Parts: sequence; C-alpha cells; structure tokens
Amino acid sequence: MNGTGHGNAVRLMIVYSDNTATNLVLDRVTAEAVNARMDLLGLPATRSLRKIGGGGPSRAADDPANKPFGLGVSTPREMVALLEKLERGEVVSREASQEMVEILKRQQSHDGIGRSLMGVPLATKLRSP
Repeated sequence: MNGTGHGNAVRLMIVYSDNTATNLVLDRVTAEAVNARMDLLGLPATRSLRKIGGGGPSRAADDPANKPFGLGVSTPREMVALLEKLERGEVVSREASQEMVEILKRQQSHDGIGRSLMGVPLATKLRSP
C-alpha cells in the first residue's frame, strides 16, 4: 500500500470518507475479494455488497437477507472481532495491520463513537447516521 496510487485511494476512503476513492478501491480489489477475505477471517456476516452510487454488486448483494442493506453489512460482534484481529496483526500481516490502524487513527469524522473522548487517539471508521 505504501506510496502507491491505490494506497492513496485507501487513505482517502478512510480518512476523509471519499466516495470516489472507495469506488476506485472496489474497482481494484472487488467486493468478492473483500468477502472472501472476511470468510478467511471467520467473519461470514460481514459483506461488501456494492459500490457507492450502485454498480459492482457482489454475489452477497443477491442474498435476500442482504436486500435491506446498502453498501455493506456486518454485526457488532464481527466488527469487534475484526478490530481485535487488526490489533493482533492477523488481518493480512502484522505490518499491514499496523498500517491499517494508523490510517484509521487519522479518520476525520469524530461525531460517532468516542466523540466525548477528547485527546484520545481512536482507530475508527464509524460515523453517526
């Protein structure tokens, strides 16, 4: 990810919630690959469904259980498990996991979870609705 155009798109996607960057990442990586990685991590309810604005649907988007959801779906339990794996360096590699945590710490929206924790670094991508 370091120094590449794709790494820049990932940073924009996370730090600034840039929709165009998100779609560029999904064009390159694909929702199917994201879902396959979630399966390998033991997170079967966490699914990328489609790109922002439509298009690029995954097979998971065809599942009737996922019809009520927009871009993706998960559960609180699986999000906690994913964050724990990230902290332990188990998502891709220890180095990649550390880099992901550092990118998440630069996320600019602080109006959701942790909004009252002034001065505490948060590695998050959560936003309030």
